[in-house]
Amino acid sequence: MSISLNLKKLKRFSLPKLNPWLLGLLVLIPLGGISYIAYNQLVVVPQQQAKNKVQTAAVERSNLTITVSANGTVQPERSVNVSPKTSGILKQLLVKEGDSVKAGQILAYMDDTNLQGQLRQSQGNLAAAAANLQKVIGGNRQQATAQANAKLQDSQFALRLTQNDLQRNRALSQAGAISKQALDTALTTRDRAQAQVKQDQEVLALSQAGAQQEDIDQARGQVAAAQGALQMIQTNLNDMVIRAPFSGVVSRKFADPGAFVTPTTAGSAVTSASSSSILSLASTNQIVAQVSEANISQIRMGLAATIQADSYSGKTFTGQVVQIATQSVVVQNVTLTVRSFSGWLVRLWPKAS
Repeated sequence: MSISLNLKKLKRFSLPKLNPWLLGLLVLIPLGGISYIAYNQLVVVPQQQAKNKVQTAAVERSNLTITVSANGTVQPERSVNVSPKTSGILKQLLVKEGDSVKAGQILAYMDDTNLQGQLRQSQGNLAAAAANLQKVIGGNRQQATAQANAKLQDSQFALRLTQNDLQRNRALSQAGAISKQALDTALTTRDRAQAQVKQDQEVLALSQAGAQQEDIDQARGQVAAAQGALQMIQTNLNDMVIRAPFSGVVSRKFADPGAFVTPTTAGSAVTSASSSSILSLASTNQIVAQVSEANISQIRMGLAATIQADSYSGKTFTGQVVQIATQSVVVQNVTLTVRSFSGWLVRLWPKAS
């Protein structure tokens, strides 16, 4: 089987001449479409897929941090009026208002002129008492014994003379040459000489045996009394140096050198008490906070606290809870009190709702 095809003669076709601007437009349109499709596939589609992608993670147990906030005001933990133990003249002041001081630091000196004189006198009394004790114990025993022995010999010689006179007077009395009164006088003189010899013998015996124990005890007591008086003077002199009882800040000055100051009640705000003091010292490193009763149960001793103060904008300080009151206080506003910026302590007081 065969198939025959009749092919018609094709006529030649020619396109009309196109405008160059139109030709450029026809080229840019397909290119823009291709660029949009490529951007959509390479950028937009991956971003949408990333947004719709589901993230998964393993379940873990963790603790949530609960924060209790309260406003507060700065208050000193301790405040005292510094004054001398005895009344006197302020000689020198070494600090001024606003100075920070350490515990034991010297703040001022009192006039100690009178005490210096008493000190020298007391030292002299002690030296004299010690010398007397040495003398009583036996510092010059040999010399005293020699003196007592010499005196005894003199009294014994005098006794022999009176005895001879008495014998002679007795013979004369028997012969009637002298009166009975003259004989009695010779007898009295002999008796006195005997008494003197006995006394000198006792003195010599005591000198040879040493001092009596009661004399030694008395001398030692005098030394102890002199030592006590000297120690008291030295203590009073030490009290003339005024030292800081604790670390803090000089909050106020009450006296200048030359002023007469007296002992006052520590921390008293009475005008008479402060006016006779030297200065006022306060420690400023405490914060006392009154926390809502609903939140106080979440706080315990030793918890860390974060503190911010308006006067130190942008700075944050840390502290620690050191006390929680057992009884609530009814107040209108919540109050927080602060201690020093180097180591804050936080004291919390429950506020009744």
